[in-house]
Amino acid sequence: MFERREHRRLFGALPWLWLAAACAGQLDAPPRAGGLARPPGGPGAPTLSEHPEERRDALTLDALHYGLSLRLEPEARALTGTLRVTFRATRPVARARFDAVGLEVRAARDGDGAPLPFEVVGQGDGGAVEVVLATPLAAGDERVLELDYAATPTKGLYFVGDPVDHCFTQGECNDARAWFPCIDHPSDRATSELVVDLPRAWTAVSGGERVEAREVGERRIERWRMDVPHPTYLTTLVAGELSRVGEVAGGIALEYVAPTRSLAGTRDVYGALLQESLGVTPEVLAFLEELTGRPYPFSKYATSCVDEFPFGGMENASATTITLAALRGPQGRRDGDATGLIVHEAAHQWFGDLLTCAEWPEIWLNEGFATYCSLLWTEAREGRQVFELAARDTVERYLDGDERTPRAIVHAQYRAPMDLFFSGHAYQGGASRLNLLRDRLGDGVFRAGLRRYVGRFQHRAVTTADLRAAFEEASGADLAAFFADWVLAPGHPVIDVASRWDKGGARALVRVEQVHAVEGGAPRAYRGVATLSWSVGGVVDERQVEVSERRHLFELPAASEPDWVVFDPSGVWPARVRHQRGTPERLRVARQHPSGVARREAVRELARGLTGEETPDNAAYGANEAARRTDGPAGASDVFAALCSILAEDPLAPVRVAAAEALRDAPTSVGSIASVASALRLAVERADEDARVRGAALNALALLVGGPQAGGELAGVRPSLAAFARALLADEAATFRVRGQAAELLLAADPDAGVDVVVAALAAHRPSGADPHGALGAQLVRALEVALGPLGARGPRGSAATSRAEEVLALVAGVALDDARPAAEREAAAQVLGAALGRAPRAFEALAELLTGRAAKLRRVALEALATSEDPLARGLLAEHLQRTTDPRERYVILGALAP
Repeated sequence: MFERREHRRLFGALPWLWLAAACAGQLDAPPRAGGLARPPGGPGAPTLSEHPEERRDALTLDALHYGLSLRLEPEARALTGTLRVTFRATRPVARARFDAVGLEVRAARDGDGAPLPFEVVGQGDGGAVEVVLATPLAAGDERVLELDYAATPTKGLYFVGDPVDHCFTQGECNDARAWFPCIDHPSDRATSELVVDLPRAWTAVSGGERVEAREVGERRIERWRMDVPHPTYLTTLVAGELSRVGEVAGGIALEYVAPTRSLAGTRDVYGALLQESLGVTPEVLAFLEELTGRPYPFSKYATSCVDEFPFGGMENASATTITLAALRGPQGRRDGDATGLIVHEAAHQWFGDLLTCAEWPEIWLNEGFATYCSLLWTEAREGRQVFELAARDTVERYLDGDERTPRAIVHAQYRAPMDLFFSGHAYQGGASRLNLLRDRLGDGVFRAGLRRYVGRFQHRAVTTADLRAAFEEASGADLAAFFADWVLAPGHPVIDVASRWDKGGARALVRVEQVHAVEGGAPRAYRGVATLSWSVGGVVDERQVEVSERRHLFELPAASEPDWVVFDPSGVWPARVRHQRGTPERLRVARQHPSGVARREAVRELARGLTGEETPDNAAYGANEAARRTDGPAGASDVFAALCSILAEDPLAPVRVAAAEALRDAPTSVGSIASVASALRLAVERADEDARVRGAALNALALLVGGPQAGGELAGVRPSLAAFARALLADEAATFRVRGQAAELLLAADPDAGVDVVVAALAAHRPSGADPHGALGAQLVRALEVALGPLGARGPRGSAATSRAEEVLALVAGVALDDARPAAEREAAAQVLGAALGRAPRAFEALAELLTGRAAKLRRVALEALATSEDPLARGLLAEHLQRTTDPRERYVILGALAP
């Protein structure tokens, strides 16, 4: 979770970015501080290793078919099962070992029913059952075994609701072993059949086709068959009282599924949202078929939305499971829909299911491609400029993670495989490499290489070497240097760019220097091709340049002094690029550059220059350059005018968002409080404005009014802004997010009356068919963080008085602990409590209580809040929870927090 409030709000305005960080990745936001690739040691932490036992060449058995008979007992949250597995020995063996965690194995038999001795071995995720074979197997021999077992699973299979109304499985990375014995490795592929015995009112969704359904007394029996071999972690079951919507498109049977629940007079609240929320799926599958050149690889495609899902989504073969939060009414979808998540998980049906990473260190081959497919969908639907900005956002999230924990994209050191998912390398880092490769090869060759890769390696476990081979064959190029620098080497380049005009030579000299630290295997210079763009007299030109050394000096034709020079204007390189330029050049780039990425970065540079965070120094490039780039006394007013113009007129919403953020951070020398507030308010009032821009402007207004720089001018600004915010909060046509941000503004502009208004709005709000998750209530709860004032770690300074802060804190704690509240409201309340942690004992007490609850998402929010605290009591709670949790993400957060 981002630490700055304003970033947390704006992140939610692009929900596909967080929903698509799915599979075994993030749910509602990036991990605290971006996560760690491999958290340092802490209590109970095993030593980092290369995990040779998890390499595919260590496997002694090859599963061919799993026949699983399962009986579900929802009231007991338990199951019993029988597994009939057909397998082949890859080397001589006398004992057959199957991964099994938390399973009570009761009997083992050979294929003819004769009993066999067995032993349960190993601990934790390394648990297994070893069956003594009647006769040893030679390499290549096949055998059939049966295992009877029972479990009350704490992972792998989850029962949801109180009383239970549905259940689902989640196998990635190695949790399939927690609901059936198996060879739980991504490279091991087998066909499967699942016979599931359910309560009569329940139905099921699984992989492949349902070939039988019958009722026997008070029970229902369904049989599902998957004829396409797949890894065990992609085996799936969703069962319960389910609503279903089906259609056939492009010859593919599609089904959308959700638990059947009533709410506020709507009998089937989620079923009513299935088609409108997920109905883009046929277009997505057609897009992916054309992209890959390969038809959809399975007999049907189901998307099941389940409650309490620990991630955004999971690409189970032919039957994706996603969070119930993806189902939104029209108003909620205006804040952002689940299309990016839908594309991401559907893309995995090819990249992850049809082709699966051979080992977990190669997970970028699954997640990088799925993330990039979502970006390609954006390009196809919204155009190149929107794509470039979204792709650069992806790069920046990768860079944030890599700066905390530099490592290669392919990385073999981890405690548990899930550690490899959290750092920004697998998803965003992988997607950024694919975009860089596309930029180098060109669209046509890249598409040919992608199709060659899919066609050649379908139904196989793949490695980075396989990907490289496919693209080398398609392009005829040697890509050894590309993969060595960008995929196999750790870190990323930091590039300083400076330019000066050589009048006598009618040229611009551009210095491009890589200044990153060379350590831990990072290349001295990352190699590639980049674009240099420049403008002379308003005429824009660009050139491709080869970058292969630590430092380059490039020459560009320039009969007169360039308006600007920009390295990598579209932001394709996964690099920090720092242009050494002054305010005049930044203004020209922000106003004139054809690339939205370049314009947005120039706006951000203007903001950093205004706040003193960055001072360009080009003295080494001569007096002529220094004179050209020295800000004059009128620079601040010029910047203010430009930012207002960009906020109102730039055609791309992310650039307008950056302008709003820059105005928020601008000192009073740029413009009066009233003038800045007026510009921001105009952005909110434009009825057709993008919700992201309206949100950024509201957020900026709240921080402006509540900040320390407002001075005496606030007296004339606050009343009108409070009235404006109150009206917007009451506007039922506004989106939930905008109304929540209006509540923040109201609390900043009129703290005393604002608390009463927001609390009353929260009390009056009830989830409904239009807002089944309590999204508006969650926004109102988050807004109350402003009213915590000095108790809040992130609240704007100068906000509500301490006397109200204690009152608000008690209210928020009550919301967090109220089981009758929607999950979204309770999770928002836990986040707000985290902001007050360390300043208010009540916050600590409530978070500690949430740690013992059954709701996994709520427990994780509380855990992440406690992990930010240095309080010994909090650290003690974390250490205690570490001993009882089986959730890999929870263990990951705790180990990182407890590290010395």
